[in-house]
Amino acid sequence: MPTISPILSEDTNLSPTRDASQLVGYISSWIDLFSPDPIISDISRQVFMMEITYAAFCGVRNIIVSGPGIYDTDHASPENITQYARDVQEVLLSVPSVQLAIHIPMLYQIQTEKEPSGSLAPLAREVYTKPKAEEIDHDLYESWDSWNIIRTVCQHSPRLSIGNMSIMPPLIKDVADPTLSTFDSPPLALRIATVTLVRRTSRLPIIHGYKFSTE
Repeated sequence: MPTISPILSEDTNLSPTRDASQLVGYISSWIDLFSPDPIISDISRQVFMMEITYAAFCGVRNIIVSGPGIYDTDHASPENITQYARDVQEVLLSVPSVQLAIHIPMLYQIQTEKEPSGSLAPLAREVYTKPKAEEIDHDLYESWDSWNIIRTVCQHSPRLSIGNMSIMPPLIKDVADPTLSTFDSPPLALRIATVTLVRRTSRLPIIHGYKFSTE
């Protein structure tokens, strides 16, 4: 397996400072901890551990990690999520000074966020990848099931939480309300994708398909 070289000063503008503990770090989105290709998976694991370790060295205490279903719902299989959860658990055991927060969508949908430039996911060799399904009907609580696998593998670590719950359209009352409550873990933040917004005649964005209530 290839070995990734250590992080150098020219690779990042993050350095140990007095205010680093006030920052929220975000792990590189181009790695693919879910990859069925062992080479891609191993490279991603090395980068993941390296970035967490370096951030902790600089004094960063809260770090968000891209979770299942953000860029590709194929990542949401139980096997891939278990593999991902073991990598997260390894970090929690190896770097005790950090709090990890998982970026996970409120509901798995076909319309995912745009895959980041330079992502390793498309580089997975065909012999390890499965044909992509045309359409998948995702269960309402499937996203919660993924989160439950992750936190169970990590033995419900108090240093693990939902960090950046992602909201994609359609955002409807019957979906949003029960899903938020059943995650059983308060999210650090809510991330609303731009495609969730539609334009009015005044060209001002509004939330698509959801009527907010103050009741």
